[in-house]
This record gives sequence, structure tokens and C-alpha cells, in this order.
Amino acid sequence: MLRSHFQVRRVSFFLPSFRLNEFNRRQIQNNPTVELLEQNYNELQTSIKATETNKSVNNQILKYKKISKYDFSKNLIPENETLLSYSLNQTDIPLFKYENIDQQYPYDIANNTERFIAVVKHLINIPDSKHLYDILKLNCSKISSLRNQLSSNDISVIIKRVTIYNSNLNKNLRFLTKNKSVLNKSSKCYAQHIKKCNEISRTTYVSTRSIFNQLCTHMNLKTSDYENIISYYYQMNKFEKCIDVISQFETKSMNSNSLHLTNKIWAIKLEILSYTTVLFWRLFGNPIYRVSTSKNLNSNYTYPHHTHNFQILMQRYENDKLKYKLPDDLTIVSVLIKGLGKHCDINALNKLIESYWGIKINIDNEFNKVEFLKHFNINKNVPSLLWPNEDILISILLAYAKNGYVSLAIEINNLIIEKYYTSNNNNSRFVKYWETALLSTGLFGEAVEIQLAASLKNVIDKDLDDQKIDESIMNLRYKLFDDVYKMAEKSVGSKNITREMINLKIRYSTSDALMNQLPIVYRQTRHIDNNRTRSNYAVNINTLYNYVKQCCIELARRGKFLDANTLIDNFVTSETQIKKLKEMLAEMQEIYARERVRRDEEKRRIVDDDNDFELW
Repeated sequence: MLRSHFQVRRVSFFLPSFRLNEFNRRQIQNNPTVELLEQNYNELQTSIKATETNKSVNNQILKYKKISKYDFSKNLIPENETLLSYSLNQTDIPLFKYENIDQQYPYDIANNTERFIAVVKHLINIPDSKHLYDILKLNCSKISSLRNQLSSNDISVIIKRVTIYNSNLNKNLRFLTKNKSVLNKSSKCYAQHIKKCNEISRTTYVSTRSIFNQLCTHMNLKTSDYENIISYYYQMNKFEKCIDVISQFETKSMNSNSLHLTNKIWAIKLEILSYTTVLFWRLFGNPIYRVSTSKNLNSNYTYPHHTHNFQILMQRYENDKLKYKLPDDLTIVSVLIKGLGKHCDINALNKLIESYWGIKINIDNEFNKVEFLKHFNINKNVPSLLWPNEDILISILLAYAKNGYVSLAIEINNLIIEKYYTSNNNNSRFVKYWETALLSTGLFGEAVEIQLAASLKNVIDKDLDDQKIDESIMNLRYKLFDDVYKMAEKSVGSKNITREMINLKIRYSTSDALMNQLPIVYRQTRHIDNNRTRSNYAVNINTLYNYVKQCCIELARRGKFLDANTLIDNFVTSETQIKKLKEMLAEMQEIYARERVRRDEEKRRIVDDDNDFELW
């Protein structure tokens, strides 16, 4: 629906224009400085203090205790812990089951085309996606015979059913492949399941591609059919095939009044051609997701209808939006935000956020200011189609963080959450955003450390002051992460802390925050709601083990071996894991003792040297 303020939001208003600015900021995108880290830390500290001054602190917010003493109480272990472990260990839940097609529908219907058509018509009218997929898979050459036998709605049902079958299959596979390194160690049957699932997934994709190729070639598909096929390839990360189908569809649409690119197709096209897909997004030279880059669009690929220039892409979308009266679309806005961030046009990005959601951003060399416009009426100026969601928060985070404004991005998003989601019950929906925020903060600190190490690589002789400066800077990166983690926990609630957030905490948190969070991590990883299957239980136990291991390492570094042993006894139930941790502690204790003897001898030697000097 067109609105009175539509012309104000023409995308050309926000297109990147400051090429010099882009050139200068490219250095920061790959090589963040120590000064930039300090600026982000100070800015976030200022924001936190301002928030605490203006609002009363929620009593439920976790407050970390000092690292001076730890209380590893056995009372923290739930009463049903033994029962839970026993039940899961006694239950063998099948992770995936793949059955052959029922014998009433033979795989190959030989040369009987009429029988093939009759079976397909029958399967369209019953909820049986698997059998329909199997018949089409093994009779691909006969799909053309369906051209004058099925209605357009029947063809749409076939496409939808095939994508549903693929979706259900991949749901069974996704968890296993993500955690295969853990599951392989726990049981041989898991590895067999994973191998079987991977083989089925590959063959299913090849067969599905053949089915869709036949349908696109021999059938008169509707726009919604192309949407479903394009979305399928996009979700499978087959970007070259995806953009190829979009190109074919665009060619057909030029000669048809009933076909045109929808917002959904445009969003996918923009993401692929402008390389703004989140899966392949890089922060400070590091990918934020572990996805094979070979799945991305080939850098030599040329789109047949126009160039990949971001400005050209957005102008063409705007022309289609006006021509076909496309409604406002939040996914398109998300692509635009990431595109501006990638091209380093922060000024245009600031204007976009102010225009859409009433948040004014002033960036200064010394202090950045974020405020909500006093006279901006949310209900009047923001249509429901442009209401900011989690994807928008992630896009804002990535766009600003890519240019070194990590704290600024978090401040902007905190204000969006505050103004557009007043109920705390809604905040659990932002878990994915906070996971990305924590990862971005960690990668930012890591990149600064790498740059600092590179700059000091050729310096052999450093005095003690230099070492102290380096140590304080490294502590700063961990403290910045802790601040963001506290915000995340406050926003989503401690009960909604995810395994991904816990793993990031193991990697990037300070030792005091790490150890004082252990009871909460223990409850989350052992809670029955998070351990409904043996596979979930195995991965959660492994996460807890890694967390306890890191805590033990931190305690051992301070010589607190007794505390570390107490921690193991109270928070680890597996005898194998207990043995591994205690063996590790024994080795560390031996090294610690030798180092302490060496330091004591060094001190005595210095004292003896001083005494000898006084004799002269």
C-alpha cells in the first residue's frame, strides 16, 4: 500500500556517494586500531552510566562478584540431575530415519506415462510429500507430459510439496552437521547417521534441481512458483543456481504482463549480487559464520541484465517498486543498511535510520550521540511493514561494526528495542541479535590484538611499562565483551542464554565474569527443557565441560588448585571428564611449582648480589 510519506523514503536518497570516505574507512574495516577499541569501550561505559542514572537498576540483573573468593556449592545442583542423566542414557532416540517408498507406488513406472500422470494427480490430493517427490525424482523425463494435464494450482502444489520435503529433511540434518565433531566422539552410530544424512541431502538436492528444471522448462509457472523455487536455492546456499533462475525469470517477465520481480525475489537478488548476505559477511577480515566460501557467487560472474553496482541495483529496484506498486519491505531495507555499511557511507546510513525510525545519530571524533527525536510519532510515521525486527537490528550492528562503531551500533539497537518493544516479554526474540553482537565484539577485540602483535613483532627489547600497556589493552577487549554480555543477559533474561552465547563467553570473557557465571551456565546446560534428545544432551555436556575446563585453567594460573578441584567435583558428573580435568590440573600444578621455585631462586640471587655489593 502506498503511503503519504512514501516519496520521503525513496531508496536513491540513501545510496552511497562518498567514495573518498569509503576509501579512507577501508583501512579500519580490516585493520582496527587500539585507539578505536578504547573509544568503543569508553563510549559503552558512558552509555551504561547514563542508562543507570536515568533508570532504576532491575534487581534481577546479574551482578558479578569479585574474583577474590568463590563459592562452589553443591546446593546448585538440581535434585533431578541424577534422574535426568539416567533417563537420557537409558533412552536411544533415533536421530533420523529414512524409509523406502511404499510398495504401492513403484519407483519407476516404466514407459507408462498415463500411469505416471494418474499417480501424480492422486498424490497431489493427499498430504504425502515424500511419495510425490519419489515419483517425480525417478520419472523426471515424463514431467513434460503433465503440461496439459494439471492446473496451475496443481503445479504450485507440486513445487510446494517438494520444497516442504526438502525442508523436513534438512531439519533432521542441520543439528547433526553443526555438531558432528562432538557427536562423532560420543558414539559411532552418530557418525553413521551423519554420513547417511549428508548422502541423502546431496542426492535429494540433485534430484530436486532436476525436477525444478523440468518444471521451469515445460510449465507455465506463476510468480509465486518462481518465488518458491528461488527461495529453495537461496536457503540451500546455491547462489549461482539461484541467481541463474532469477535471471531466467527476469527474461520471461520482460515479455509477460503477469510476471514481475516481487519484493521477495528482489531481496534475494540484491543480497547475492551486492554480496551482503549475512552468511558471508566479514568483520575485520574474519567471517562471522563458518560457511564455505565456495558456496558464494563466483567473483567472475556477470549478471546478464545489468551490472552489480550497488547504486544501479537499488535504482532498478526503486523503478520496479513504483511501476508495480510494491509495498514497503523490511528485507529490502535490511539489504540497503548492510550495503551502506559495506560502502562505508555512514552519513547516508545515519540519515536512513533517522528517516525510518526517528533515531538521530551524531558521530564526533570524541563522542558519538544517539537520541530519539522528540517530535517523532512512531505510530504515525512508521508503518507496520517497516517496524524494525531482529534482522534489522543485526543489519545495523553489522553495518556499523564493519566500520569500527561496535558500541554505537549497540546503543542504536538498545534505543530501538526500548522505543519499539516496551514489553520485556518480547525481548527473548532478540537472542540471535545478541549472539551476533557478542561475536562482533569478540572479533573486534581479536582483530585489535592481532594488529598490536603485528606492530610489535619487530620490537625485541620492550621495557616493563610497554608490557603493562599491552596487558591493559588486552584486558580492555575482554571487559568490553563483558559489558555487552551483561546487556545481552539483561535483554533476553538468564533463562534464555543460549549455548552459542556460552561458547562465546568461554572464548572472550574475563576470568572473573567467567567463573561467577558458572552456576547459571550449569543450570542452562543441564536443564531438562534443553536436553530433550540424546544429541542435545551430548552437546550441552560438552559445552559445560569446556566451560569448567576454562574456569579450572584460570584458577590454576592463580595457584588456586584446591578451588579448581572443588569446582570439578561439584560441576562435572562424567568420570572420564573428571579424570581428564584432574590430570590437566596435576600437570599445571607441577609447572606452577617449578616456576615458583625458579622465581624464588631468582629473588634470592638478587638479594645475594645486593649483599655482596654492600660488602665493597
